[in-house]
Parts: sequence; C-alpha cells; structure tokens
Amino acid sequence: MISVKILLIFSAFFLMSSCFLFRGNTNKFAVKVNFSGDAAMQKLEDVRVIIGSDNFWWSDFKMGEEKSVNLYAAKNAVNNVTLLYKIGGKAMSWESENLAENADYQINLTIDKDGNVTKNLVKLK
Repeated sequence: MISVKILLIFSAFFLMSSCFLFRGNTNKFAVKVNFSGDAAMQKLEDVRVIIGSDNFWWSDFKMGEEKSVNLYAAKNAVNNVTLLYKIGGKAMSWESENLAENADYQINLTIDKDGNVTKNLVKLK
C-alpha cells in the first residue's frame, strides 16, 4: 500500500516537473507587459502575447498594471514577439524583429496610453 502511494506521488511530481525541468528542444521567453500612462480610467483589453506556436491571453490591464508570463518556442526556428491588444475598443498590434535562434530572452514591453509599444529585449544565453 505504501509503495503504491509513493509511486503515485513520484508520478505526479514527474508530470509536474516535466513542464519546466525537461522542456526539451525549446527556448524560454520571459515576457513582462506593463501598461503605463496618465489616464486612470483607460485600460487595455483582450491582450495576447504570441511567440512561435505558444501564446497567452489576459482579459484586461488597468493603467499602471504589470503582468508576466513564460512562453516557449522551438529551437532552431526564427521567432518573434507579436502583441495584440485593444485600447478603447480599437484593435492594435505590435511585432518585434526576428530574435536570434537558440537563445532564451527576457522581454519587457511597455504600452503607453496611445497604444505605442516600447521594448527591451535581453538575450539570456
């Protein structure tokens, strides 16, 4: 009975750890999105970050709010960051230049009150 419990615990741990310890043939992109500006009532809506085939979505951002997510994309592929969002119901988008292959990145994106994006890309390895 104890060995079955240990086996179940070990199996659960392996499944959870495989998500981040054994990520295989992918690059990690740590993305931080910040909505800055001076219009307290304004907010971003329907915010989506896309890198390769991985993406993440937030329903909204309030002014001054910052959110983060880790995305993964295939190694040996040319990847870029695509950001889709709405301000005041107006759909907007931004796309980065192509990023170096086989590298992890810290990506800091700041969206101002007019929807303009400022980026800071740091190649980690």
